[in-house]
Amino acid sequence: RMAECSIDGSYAPAKQRGACVGRCRAGSATKIMALSDAEGMPLSVTIADGSRHDVRLVDQTLDEALTRYLPPVVIGDRAFDSRPLAACLFAERGMVLIAPKRRGRGSCRRKEDHRRMRRYRRRWLVERFFAWLKQFRRVATRWERSAENFLGFIHLACSIILLRELLRQRNESRKCPAAFPAR
Repeated sequence: RMAECSIDGSYAPAKQRGACVGRCRAGSATKIMALSDAEGMPLSVTIADGSRHDVRLVDQTLDEALTRYLPPVVIGDRAFDSRPLAACLFAERGMVLIAPKRRGRGSCRRKEDHRRMRRYRRRWLVERFFAWLKQFRRVATRWERSAENFLGFIHLACSIILLRELLRQRNESRKCPAAFPAR
């Protein structure tokens, strides 16, 4: 059973108009939300228009998970620091949200639990997943008008990433010599 997962969003500039294209700081873009496990492998990938905030896409991303069970801990960046989101995740799904405190929240004197924040250091795995995902030309820039076609290319890229990891693990297990019994 998995202990934790990381969630994050990234933009893919859109060269065509269509569904799930919106204006944001990256221009006309589509937002890709991904949930990755503790090893950086994709658990869920969804898309939305670029103007949607990350917090509003968490439920959609968790609902589209490829696995039956999700880890009890979700790690996000500062954009996910939302008390209503944390309360909703805990009440509805029994998940704990770990996100660093945003700056400039007024008179909020909430202290961070540094024991929980140690897990935040492993959030780089979801960033590495996005780096792998953006190596595919059809995902790095959205050329399709249809959102279903673009999501299909993202799922194909995720499948290739998973297969590469399985092959890498298989090759590593073949390189290790089996322990020979002593005579």
